[in-house]
Amino acid sequence: MLKQAKPKESIARKINVTSLRLFLRVLDVGTIAGAAVVENMVPAAVSKRVHDLEEFLGARLLSRTNKGIKATPAGEMLADLARGPLLSLDQIRWQLLSIAEMRHETVKIFASDSAISQFLPEAIKSFCIRHSNVQVLVKGATSEETVSALLSGNADIGIYLGNFNSSELTTSSSRRDRLVVICDSAHPIAHYDDIDFRDVLDREFIGSLNTGSIRLLMEHAAATAGRPLRSQVIVSTFEAQCAMVSTGMGIAVMPEAVARRHAATFGLKSVPLNDEWAFRKFTVATLATGSLSNAVTSFVKYLSEAEA
Repeated sequence: MLKQAKPKESIARKINVTSLRLFLRVLDVGTIAGAAVVENMVPAAVSKRVHDLEEFLGARLLSRTNKGIKATPAGEMLADLARGPLLSLDQIRWQLLSIAEMRHETVKIFASDSAISQFLPEAIKSFCIRHSNVQVLVKGATSEETVSALLSGNADIGIYLGNFNSSELTTSSSRRDRLVVICDSAHPIAHYDDIDFRDVLDREFIGSLNTGSIRLLMEHAAATAGRPLRSQVIVSTFEAQCAMVSTGMGIAVMPEAVARRHAATFGLKSVPLNDEWAFRKFTVATLATGSLSNAVTSFVKYLSEAEA
């Protein structure tokens, strides 16, 4: 007698929503222990879910480095494939909750570090006071990353610098800022009321990893002037830049509002730049197609009103 073939195990039993969410959470947080804390689970349970995914797919999804857990090429592919369906499931869930009048809306914002360091915190605080049922998620990103997140549906609102326009986006101007040179109070340029960038190109600059847009502006201006941009020390934050500048190791360029915030703490002087590129405009963008949630529409409107 022929044996009855054993039915194949359902993919849904191994690749399910919970397992995929935990896998993505590990990538976002960088550690299994951290993901477990966020998800209110024990690390062993999170590790087991990821291990089951790897075993079923026959591929290693995660690798450990000295900077935490990173995705393997197979893991990156799974992450790209998983985010879209999970986002769709989230949208279905929120729509159903909305019908039942139980919805707590979420606004996902991708924004430049300059926006996050200046006007965005106060804007979010005021908005949340007026809309207590709305959760606001903020992620720091470059202009390119922000536009990509909008087009892929991973962001509801983008706030960025530069003219990254697309027929798929609705954009409006938001706040403006001005870049300044910061130096210690004993520096030769400390007594200037304002200055041209070409007049400080012979100085040593303290760079920052989180100010890519500022760095590009400076490099372009230096190239236009036919001069090198000297930067031996590069740090990770505006505050770290100020700390290094206070030692007299060099000068730095940053938004005026940020420099003003740290000036007294580090004993620094800020000198506004006269160059046209030092006057920057932030853009607020949303998808042009599809309907925006009430929370997203309200936040965009609030930013517009706050600017006015």
